[in-house]
Amino acid sequence: MGDMENQEALASLEILMSEFFAPTTSNLRKREIENMLENFSNRQDSWKHCLLFLQKSQNQYVLMFTLTTLENIINKQWISLPDNLKTEIRLTLWNELMSKHEVMIYFIRNKVAALIVSIARYDWPHLYPDFFSNIVELIKCDGRQCLLGLILAQAASEELGAARDTGVLLPSSRRNQLERLMLKGMPHMLAALNTILEKNAQNEGQSNPPPSPTNGIPQTSVLPDLLANAQDVHNFDKALNMEIVVKCLTTLQHLFSWLPLSSHVPPSWLQLFSTGAV
Repeated sequence: MGDMENQEALASLEILMSEFFAPTTSNLRKREIENMLENFSNRQDSWKHCLLFLQKSQNQYVLMFTLTTLENIINKQWISLPDNLKTEIRLTLWNELMSKHEVMIYFIRNKVAALIVSIARYDWPHLYPDFFSNIVELIKCDGRQCLLGLILAQAASEELGAARDTGVLLPSSRRNQLERLMLKGMPHMLAALNTILEKNAQNEGQSNPPPSPTNGIPQTSVLPDLLANAQDVHNFDKALNMEIVVKCLTTLQHLFSWLPLSSHVPPSWLQLFSTGAV
């Protein structure tokens, strides 16, 4: 398909999805649209269009339909796809996540992250050797990248961390291999998580109420606006840091549901938790 045809296909899909979710659309018409979408999903080349729609569309209905179609391809057809197509799909998902995760709606972001972990279920480490190291490096970053790393880490723990049935047919030998791979990389991940908690504990210990910004001086000129803007930035940073700490703790909670605690809990954490620093 040429660029014009791709744009027309995307525009048609956006119209269909908006119509489907409109409150005035009849059930009969919804069934017709469902059949049209199902026929599209079953096409052999649907993945190509999905990757294009993922990159070009900002319509949340289109994005969820696209990601759901890709999810079905990963769960049902992945083993039969050529390696070059697997790599193209994975890299497109990863690049979209890295470039847009700060502006993506949270459930779209989380869905893309989950698909990347689903791909690792089949391709790590032979076709996807840097899967785990990419996550650890993100956790070591600041701000939204750190949060993204934590989202991926929890998804990896839920999907790959324990050799159990997750609703996807996978040989037990492969599940055991995935658990061994997770255990092998766990010291690096736990060290990165530990850094987040220790940094938060230090910040909490050092935080003191700021002095009155005016010290009795009448608030004139642009000073109130500057102070308000500074306060907004401070509140945003504080909220993001809290989101990171909470996500770090929920990730650890899931990791500890299957990790051997005796060999994976650093002594420093016992002190952190016992003092109520986190």
